Amino acid sequence: MKIAILTNDLGGGTGNHLLSMLKHWDKDYWRTAIFSSAPVRDRVAPDVPVHYLPPSRIFRFYPAAQLRYLALLNGKLKNDRPDIVHAYFFWSILYGRMLKLSGKIRTLVENREDQGFDWNFHEYAWLRATRSLPDKIVCVSEAVKEVVLDREGVEESRIAVINNGVDIHPASSGMEEVTRRELGFTDEHLVTGMVANYNRAVKGVANFLDAVPLILSAVPSARFLFVGGGGE
Repeated sequence: MKIAILTNDLGGGTGNHLLSMLKHWDKDYWRTAIFSSAPVRDRVAPDVPVHYLPPSRIFRFYPAAQLRYLALLNGKLKNDRPDIVHAYFFWSILYGRMLKLSGKIRTLVENREDQGFDWNFHEYAWLRATRSLPDKIVCVSEAVKEVVLDREGVEESRIAVINNGVDIHPASSGMEEVTRRELGFTDEHLVTGMVANYNRAVKGVANFLDAVPLILSAVPSARFLFVGGGGE
């Protein structure tokens, strides 16, 4: 089975989760390729082909930039002929829908990784107008599903909730104990951490900080580690 993944990001949380998840797919059954408008960064090395489709220096403005990218993507997928196209983020989702409408792809799956924090009336108008085109929309939580039902008008039968996975057997570097000692943690400390871009309030660091006294009252040995930077 051939899968083409369309995305606008391969460096943030969603991109790194996607690249990590693909490492667990059965390579004998799935032949996967990624088509991205953003380059791969160095946090998770991809083990599937990544086709980077960079923006044009000439066609930089709406809608010329989008039409140019759609034509470029159409040519790539025409050669690859995937069985399934799986789209992440608004523009990749819209490109997938346009290709589905034109009969260029057979099965379209989409992802919703948050509650539409960066989408406004313009995005939701497009999504509602073309809501009959995706075959399945994967939401990472029940809360995200409720937003899709409310704002996009998609039939519930075409929505699936699949929580993001966590690797329960991460590779050990042998540095865990050394790092704990360097940060002042002892063996009895239960360390809870948050790694995030603290320039975005939607990451919820304020909620975490509010919870710290409650957690300490129940678990006095708890300690907290925040990794990242920003105004929050």
